[in-house]
Amino acid sequence: MVTSLFMSGANHRGKVAGIAFAMATGTILVVASCGGSSNASSSNGGATGGTSGIQLGDDHTGIFNDGPVDWAETEWHNGCAGDDGYPQEIQNIDGNFLGGVSNEVGAELFCDACVEIAAANGKKLIVRVITYGVVNQPGDMDLSPEAYNALRTSDDEAAREMTWHLVTCADTNPIYFQFQVGSNTGWSRFWVRNPRAAIAKVEVQSHNHSSFTALTRESDGAFVDYSGFGNGAFMLRITGVDGSTLDQSFNSYPSGQLIKGSTNLQ
Repeated sequence: MVTSLFMSGANHRGKVAGIAFAMATGTILVVASCGGSSNASSSNGGATGGTSGIQLGDDHTGIFNDGPVDWAETEWHNGCAGDDGYPQEIQNIDGNFLGGVSNEVGAELFCDACVEIAAANGKKLIVRVITYGVVNQPGDMDLSPEAYNALRTSDDEAAREMTWHLVTCADTNPIYFQFQVGSNTGWSRFWVRNPRAAIAKVEVQSHNHSSFTALTRESDGAFVDYSGFGNGAFMLRITGVDGSTLDQSFNSYPSGQLIKGSTNLQ
């Protein structure tokens, strides 16, 4: 039996301790489109489901498991959610095709990104990553029940063998910024939700930063400035692993708010 991220019974997954991950420039490259369409149902998919994306990273191989991974966190905390959880608006956009990856792949890079799974049985599906944890093998993934059932064809373990990689998301909704409850101008922390591509970096220009300065990415996928942005207006620059960017301006620091961006990475 494969040990999954959030396996019930003897195995346990809770909040995962911080992971140090440094993404060297050029380690993730845009390559050719995956091509073709998924054989799996796209219902409940939101930004995910049956439309193939453009591959953005290396292939990983492993086994997919029924986590379960779900918004309600019925058994396990979602590692990319932070203490504030995922807002309902983001849940509605992203749908129910959800996944979790291994700590060993540099998990926080994958928070809120889309990955395409190609199962050995011929089915394909794009899922949104909302958590991570300990697995039997680095390439294994845990899925939501909806994603698991869309991919599986039998109880045969070999049928759950898969290859997966980062892709662009099919959704055209804008990016959202989820500012942590209790964060402020002296300690600024937020998540970037619903990005079209996995995020390479986020920079800020503000009262405390005369030029764009890279923020620290923490193990739950949040971006933080331990000294804060300072008072007044500020601008965030988001860069995807495919080189796409978005500059978003704010008049003041919106602590505890979910802010809809002007567009998505382009």
